[in-house]
Amino acid sequence: MRYYILFLLLLAGCQPAISVDLKINGDTANTPPGPEINVGAKYKLQCYVDNTGQTAVSDINHTIELDPGTAPIQLTLKEGDKDKDYILDLDETWLFEGEETSKPGEHRTIATVTGRGVEDTDILHRKRSNNCINIWS
Repeated sequence: MRYYILFLLLLAGCQPAISVDLKINGDTANTPPGPEINVGAKYKLQCYVDNTGQTAVSDINHTIELDPGTAPIQLTLKEGDKDKDYILDLDETWLFEGEETSKPGEHRTIATVTGRGVEDTDILHRKRSNNCINIWS
């Protein structure tokens, strides 16, 4: 019985967790009006995934929707998987990156990242202003 309780205590301390931070051109765009991007200009989407838990996380997948209900885009894993094993280790922060073209109108970009037993989401809002869009989250 004593070993069973010790096992449960050890198991309870090994919870997986991740944190997602979506950026546009390196800016978290957390407060209005956010950076301006000309309509038709290219901008860089960056999705950072941190392991904030107490165990490695496998089966990491990401979905980036430029607007809810639109076809998701795939970003490329640029850096962070130090040992190239496709497992998000405790000391790793992964960077997924891609480039898009800004469009006029109001938009909401949603990044959802999942792994075995975990999920986190980050949202950015973009709004057209004259011939620019302002981005904030």
